[in-house]
Amino acid sequence: MDITKVSGKGNSRLDNQFRKLERSVTDAVGNTPLVRLRQLGRESRGKILAKLEFMNPTGSVKDRMAIYILDEAVRSGQLKPGGTIVEATSGNTGAAVAMYAAANGFKAIFTIPDKMSGEKINTLKAFGAEVFVCPTAVPPDSPESYYETARRIAAETENSYFIGQYHNLKNIEAHYRLTGPEIWEQTEGKITCLIGGIGTGGTISGAAR
Repeated sequence: MDITKVSGKGNSRLDNQFRKLERSVTDAVGNTPLVRLRQLGRESRGKILAKLEFMNPTGSVKDRMAIYILDEAVRSGQLKPGGTIVEATSGNTGAAVAMYAAANGFKAIFTIPDKMSGEKINTLKAFGAEVFVCPTAVPPDSPESYYETARRIAAETENSYFIGQYHNLKNIEAHYRLTGPEIWEQTEGKITCLIGGIGTGGTISGAAR
């Protein structure tokens, strides 16, 4: 197999083959394995490692940001019991938020661009969320855009909380406080370069910082 597991010194959760029993699915977010890609890096003097974020409960790194932001919203009183979480999403963040809502007794409403697959829409609905499909071919500030539609729904919905992942600084903070230190520990502080895909930019901005 073209992977070698790399774990941080003293991190028993990563060293164990099986995770402990979690109280909730949201507690299973994070602490994903870090593996060395030996074949990919065989001609490199450095080590190339991959963080297996697909092992988060809904299959992406977005679980980290969603749980961090929503936990903070609950603690601060912005998200109240029985409340409704509203967000504009292209799929992955929505799945993470929908999971959180289902596990914690909240309602969830999402707006999603019409270019997204029916599979992603059905995933959100499977968690019990309500989904509004919006046109893609409109300017971001158009009242019809999925972002502006989400803002309007949040404003019109009593006891609601709008995440606003594209402009929410806690998106970056989540990875600064959680993902970055996790990678640092797993590499024993030897990481020199971090490469990641960009959507909102929260993961790479926070973890690299």
